[in-house]
Amino acid sequence: LIAAASRALPPSQQLLLGASVALSAVAAFACSRLIESQQTREMFLSAGIRGIDLNKATTQRDTAGNLVRPISGVPIPEAQGMVTAAVYVLALAVFIPFACAGFQAAEGSGAPFPHERLSEFLAALLSIMLAAFLGFADDVLDLRWRHKIPLPLFANLPLLLVYGASGGLTGVAVPLQLQPLLGPYLELSLLFYVFLLALALLATHAINILAGVNGLEVGQSVVLAAAVATLNAVQLLRTAADADAAEYQRHQVASLLLVLPFLGVSLALMRLNWFPSRVFVGDTYAYFAGGFLAAVAIVGLAAETVLVHLTQLSHPPGSYADVSRAPPSADVSAAARRSSAARALLAAFAAAASLSARHFCLRSYGVGGAIAVLSLSLSPGVSSKL
Repeated sequence: LIAAASRALPPSQQLLLGASVALSAVAAFACSRLIESQQTREMFLSAGIRGIDLNKATTQRDTAGNLVRPISGVPIPEAQGMVTAAVYVLALAVFIPFACAGFQAAEGSGAPFPHERLSEFLAALLSIMLAAFLGFADDVLDLRWRHKIPLPLFANLPLLLVYGASGGLTGVAVPLQLQPLLGPYLELSLLFYVFLLALALLATHAINILAGVNGLEVGQSVVLAAAVATLNAVQLLRTAADADAAEYQRHQVASLLLVLPFLGVSLALMRLNWFPSRVFVGDTYAYFAGGFLAAVAIVGLAAETVLVHLTQLSHPPGSYADVSRAPPSADVSAAARRSSAARALLAAFAAAASLSARHFCLRSYGVGGAIAVLSLSLSPGVSSKL
């Protein structure tokens, strides 16, 4: 789909996307080798950044199958999202000269350099890097929830400031079904920035609350990033014949330049975080992925894509119990109590619906998928103001 969309672009933009794909493959390989290396593993373990997988056979249990406390088992490196984020940031740093050449070629020979496009790209990179840094601080310092909740707001401020200074749109395109009532475009003014900050907050913590199940955090981030890339490609195909949509297409290309390397490094991490997990992603990856999704929503002029996170609101509370990792400390009773309470709550919801817990979870995923499909079907494409 991306290849088909690139054929509708000028040759300079095709080369730009091709370079991004190649760099994404290199980043995926580098990320995989770094995380798998024994030196990286020993570095995190010696620093005490480790956890124990409660579901592994190597975790000590009594004859009845219950966990023995204090928890003992094979230590697993945690916060490997920091390695992933570092490779991603370095890959985009290497890509900056290609981006500059592509941005200039898109403007045409003799035209002034589009500094606002480069500023937006660098601001997006800075916001993602700040989000990853704050996530690593959370992993190391174990911040309280009342402190960690507002952190994503500060991480995305650089991108929002550059977006506002460059004259970015402060409204939303209205779905086709509502255009007879609201028109094709709804101006929100300052409320639009409040909306974007709220999306940044939602994107980060919607991923973070899923922590504890092997492959779930990075897996859903890969699915969401693939959905954003698909939306970018579809929008490029839909506007290929529209001469007035050149600026909109450039935003879609800029979004793809951020998405493709993220998919590369995240797939490399997911392979190692999948059950049975060899590494844990930590809060670092949740912040990194949330900051990334907020950035591509702003850069790609498609903030509604982050609303796909709302599908998680249809999941039953407690369906993502903290059952796959434990801190290396001797006292893990709080995590165990959360796990037991979550399972009991899930069973209560399932019993109320006359379903097994397994089928209740599957049903909730179906409802979430239906909401995601509905949100994409209501997408109006390019508004007249674009």
